[in-house]
Amino acid sequence: MLRRLIDTTPETVADFDLAAESRYWDGCQLLTQGHGLGGIYLLGYTAEMILKHACFRTDRGRPADVAGGFFGPVRNWMRVRHPQVEVEAYHSLLFWTFYLRGRRREFGRALPAALDWELVRRTRRLYSTWSVDLRYRDWTVQAAEAQLVYDDVTWLRDTRVYLWS
Repeated sequence: MLRRLIDTTPETVADFDLAAESRYWDGCQLLTQGHGLGGIYLLGYTAEMILKHACFRTDRGRPADVAGGFFGPVRNWMRVRHPQVEVEAYHSLLFWTFYLRGRRREFGRALPAALDWELVRRTRRLYSTWSVDLRYRDWTVQAAEAQLVYDDVTWLRDTRVYLWS
């Protein structure tokens, strides 16, 4: 049973990367089959997992490390440095973007200017479209909006290693 497996197997840092890749293709499949909102939901969730994975790796998390231990310190760091950014139950794309950029700067490894600019541009645009609360909606999505989400998440996917290395 999946529930039992979930309850007995803690999420690792690598799980976020692996799940992001799977949900990316699931989201793409939904988009190509005309299920725009479902596709956007999964692609936005992919972006969230990519950002979390990059943050954990930036914090020197190894692939086999249990991910649960990172959330409290991340929240505490953000409360001090960016208290205005909502956590949104750890689903906020802006929260994870602010954290990633700030921690990299703190470690003396700020992202190159062009990459940083693109990260901010794309996550802000995704944030304006995606919310974890889309799971409770049944709305029609414009093709142009789905295309933007696809483009932004594909960019994150394609550059994910650069976000933490």
